[in-house]
Amino acid sequence: ALASSAAFMVAWVLFFPGSMWTGWAPHDAFVDDVWTTFHLSTFSPSSLVLKYGDLGRSPALLHALPGAVWCALIPMQLRGFDGDAHRARGRVALAAAAVMMVGFALIDVSGLEADSYDFGGNGGGIASAADSLGVLPMPFNRGGTRTVAGWFVATGVLAWQTAAAKDAEAHRAWAIRHCGAGLWVALQRPSFAAWRMAQSVVLGGAAASTPAAQAEAFYYAAYIVTFVYFVGAEAVARGVVGRTDLRAKGEE
Repeated sequence: ALASSAAFMVAWVLFFPGSMWTGWAPHDAFVDDVWTTFHLSTFSPSSLVLKYGDLGRSPALLHALPGAVWCALIPMQLRGFDGDAHRARGRVALAAAAVMMVGFALIDVSGLEADSYDFGGNGGGIASAADSLGVLPMPFNRGGTRTVAGWFVATGVLAWQTAAAKDAEAHRAWAIRHCGAGLWVALQRPSFAAWRMAQSVVLGGAAASTPAAQAEAFYYAAYIVTFVYFVGAEAVARGVVGRTDLRAKGEE
């Protein structure tokens, strides 16, 4: 599952829709033509995959591209310790994660949240209900996104610290949590698509095409997938603690 999720995200970033190319005029024109030709705007707005171009090439190079590097390397890290190659891949993966979060911060402060930018101020019923209480320090979806990002950073730091301390069991557990904190994005994409297709069947074409319906599919898919990946990663991480077979030779 990890390898499949990672491969999907690498293809998403490098090929289609090719988020690492966003901000490059020929790419953006091609994607826009695909959306127009196949009438995909009723399914999702093209801005979901093109909006980072509003900031030039920076999000593509500081977020999408290092994200692909991280996704390509991280499944190999969980196959087991293989000496210097494992250490080198881990360092590159964590460096890519650090750069990726610089890109996330740029996107975060630029007002490109899906609620306002893509879905006309719609963030889904759950977010609307939470925001209406007037007690949250920030909008519900923004807080959720920042919490997930914070956990991704924290798990990466702890994976690095436990590796430096040569604590193989703790390192593997934190590496698993780090994977869960990042790879949920891969399943959110097809889950969003499946939700949109279900909405078309249940609600009908017109009702399913509204920004409100699109927002609910986008965010509800994200909530569910994030929960599944986080809980699954935690269960697996706790399962490895105490297993002596995980400690590699020479790491005692």
